Amino acid sequence: MHTMEVLEVEDHGVVPVSGEAGPLAAGGFGPHRPGSPAAGGGAAGGPSFAVDGWRVRWQGWSFRVGFTHREGLVLYDLEFLGRSVLKRAACNEMYVPYLDPNSTQYRKNFFDLG
Repeated sequence: MHTMEVLEVEDHGVVPVSGEAGPLAAGGFGPHRPGSPAAGGGAAGGPSFAVDGWRVRWQGWSFRVGFTHREGLVLYDLEFLGRSVLKRAACNEMYVPYLDPNSTQYRKNFFDLG
């Protein structure tokens, strides 16, 4: 950055888009997980998640939801089937590659300043 030089360029060539159609029918990738509603339909038996204060439980996942003025959404004590996955996760910025060649739209960055 100090010398404003490009040190390396990676070019992976043209990557073809797959022409293969995936199994789009319900159950095409295997059976539904318990508690998951069928695609395209509402949850006839009620929601597939439970909220108790800040705690959310959903299909084996359990986590607490919080917010800070600097980071926005923060997840705490993320567990899957009782096993700890993360203690704290936050995402305070987002990079969106729109792939529009216009110089003002090529990429956009969003920063949460609180």
